[in-house]
Amino acid sequence: MPGFKIPLNDYTDKCNDAGNAIIAATGPSHTRETARSYRYEVSLRLIKSLNKSQEISLFAKTCQRPSPEFDEITIHHKHEEIYRPGKIRWNPIDIVFYEALDTDSGTDLTAQTIYDWWSKSIYNVSTQRQVTVREIYENNCTISMQNGAGTICWKYNLYNAWPRKISAKDCDYTGSDISEISVNVKYNKATEEK
Repeated sequence: MPGFKIPLNDYTDKCNDAGNAIIAATGPSHTRETARSYRYEVSLRLIKSLNKSQEISLFAKTCQRPSPEFDEITIHHKHEEIYRPGKIRWNPIDIVFYEALDTDSGTDLTAQTIYDWWSKSIYNVSTQRQVTVREIYENNCTISMQNGAGTICWKYNLYNAWPRKISAKDCDYTGSDISEISVNVKYNKATEEK
């Protein structure tokens, strides 16, 4: 951990000129930097007709990392069962946004943009018809983590992402917390860059 020098010492039988044992430290440096969970950036392209997707990315509060899950193939052999990895699926992620208000109009910028992504690209509420053009609603998304200097440590690319579920925080007279809206994002696959 940064700030703590805890070497894994390798004691040897060698001695220096003063007769003291030589200790060779083989542990990690105490000056190493660790990844910090708050140094991240999420980029949602949303749909091509929306130009506020970059703006609402500034209000992302929490974001899950993509995680793969493998199906299990069972092979029967005499009285044993042997297991092998099968097809891969990527679990959906949740991104929680603060509900930020537009200073000019006073409207809810974050929620409105997210609901526009859903209503204008997947299901048109006014016409009560489902949009069938896949290229409109499926867009790529990136999640990246940076070090202290702002350099990207790793980056996930999520392909063909779309909003699977949208959940706004309940209203409450007894609290003064910032209102939030959560988006459950489904995607076909993810790749990781380092």
